[in-house]
Formats: sequence, C-alpha cells, structure tokens
Amino acid sequence: MNKEIIKLWGITIEQFFDGYQYHWATFIKDPFWFNGKKVIGFNEKALDYAKIRGVREVDINFKNKEKASISIPTERDLKDIIKSKMYEDKKSKFPNGKPMRIYYIEYINK
Repeated sequence: MNKEIIKLWGITIEQFFDGYQYHWATFIKDPFWFNGKKVIGFNEKALDYAKIRGVREVDINFKNKEKASISIPTERDLKDIIKSKMYEDKKSKFPNGKPMRIYYIEYINK
C-alpha cells in the first residue's frame, strides 16, 4: 500500500492507496459536543477533496487512544447537515476572504 502524508487546510492526513481506492486516517485531539451531539468538525474544502479522490471513510485517532470513523457525507447528507444546523461558518483570517464552512459530523466508535 502506498502511504503519504498530506495537509489539507489545517488537517494532517495519512493517505493510503490500496490499488482500488484511497483511505484516510487522521488524528484529532478531542471530539466535542454541538447541538447535543458528540461530533468532529471537517471543513468543506477537505470534504470536497475527499470526494474528488474517492475517499469514502476517514479513520480517526483521538489523543485518549480511542478510535472512530466517519463516512464522507454525500450531497444529500450535507443538505441534511445544513438543515439541522450542524455546521458553522468561521470568519476567514485573510482580509476579504470567504468564510470557511465547518461541518460537524457524528462519528462511530471503533
């Protein structure tokens, strides 16, 4: 399996290619609570890049050694996330920059 480290808009990701599709793994310090649900945040650009690469799932390692995974949301899933207000638009750190949308996604413990 080919393995490489990529950085996507503040997220360090280990990317593996098994000859058929890409797999991602990343480290996130801690999940957090948002609207009464335990979630992790992924920005819109990283999710778009995952879709382009054909990534379907991201394995997540937390600092307390727990492991989890999320499925890359489909367009329909994203509409549901927006409808349920499980996102946040963060102000750009660049003058006149567009805000960055962070989607809050529920995860599955492994």
